[in-house]
Amino acid sequence: MRFAIPIVWALTMAATRLVADPLPIVFAVAVITASIAAWRDRAAMRELFRVRTRTVILAAASAVAMVAVTYLTYPLLAHWFPSIEVETRALYSRFLRKNRPMLIVAAIIPVIVGEEVMWRGAFQKSTRRWSVLITALVYAIAHVPAGSALLVAVAFACGLYWSALRAVSGSLIPSLCAHLAWDIALIVFPLVLGSAGG
Repeated sequence: MRFAIPIVWALTMAATRLVADPLPIVFAVAVITASIAAWRDRAAMRELFRVRTRTVILAAASAVAMVAVTYLTYPLLAHWFPSIEVETRALYSRFLRKNRPMLIVAAIIPVIVGEEVMWRGAFQKSTRRWSVLITALVYAIAHVPAGSALLVAVAFACGLYWSALRAVSGSLIPSLCAHLAWDIALIVFPLVLGSAGG
């Protein structure tokens, strides 16, 4: 399973490049998550989703921090590196098609839960030593076939953050909440407000 996750994810990223649509991601997440659910130890899976006060506090703080850092640093990075803004617009145009916003919004939660179960759950657990760095690096490499250097860099930075949250908390709840908040702030809001890709 450890090797299947990055291979399937890389093939999925290649498919999104060919069809310029997020549907291959939804399909891949569904298939891999179903496979993991059938294969993984149920007690270990329940433990990853156990709600504790400390975990909830960490989840809320990490979600707010991730969105705040993104919104505060993006204008600076775009000013210093104008190509970032150009590539960001290209990614929005490619993945956030205005004729399918409800499908994208409806898929956000299942895709993020699936991604976290796959990467920070099954894959990170299988790497053990240097798990945070290895998971983030392989997560980023699996995004290479999408054809966007910005997407790969963002996947690495986000992967480090989400993997560190998983390692520190022993839970998927903080990484899941941070990932969800980030995708809502960067995908759902632009779609709803009509600013994606424009």
